[in-house]
Amino acid sequence: MTDAFLARQGSARRLRGRRVVVGLFFFPRGGSAQVARALSRALAQTAWEVTLAVGSLGQVGEQTHAPTFFSSDDLVTVDYSPDRQGSEAGVPFQPSYEDRPGAPDRVFATVDDDA
Repeated sequence: MTDAFLARQGSARRLRGRRVVVGLFFFPRGGSAQVARALSRALAQTAWEVTLAVGSLGQVGEQTHAPTFFSSDDLVTVDYSPDRQGSEAGVPFQPSYEDRPGAPDRVFATVDDDA
């Protein structure tokens, strides 16, 4: 490879920017989602291409609904809706670090290998 070829490749990469993928295990509900949203917006303003991969719960307009909360162009979601769980297309509801009575999510400490 020539120096000119390598220089052109570097220029092309700079024009495309850099890419980062941010993944959240949870649906939007608290501080982690707020940080991921703020970080992805800040990175996008500095020539980074940002993809968010997150859980989603609820309907359009609800803050737990990832496309509503993040309003990002490049968003990959996993639907945690109760009607999707147990089906072939669904995924188990993610566990939580908090043990909250009556909450739909189990605390991590109670998740076994069969979950």
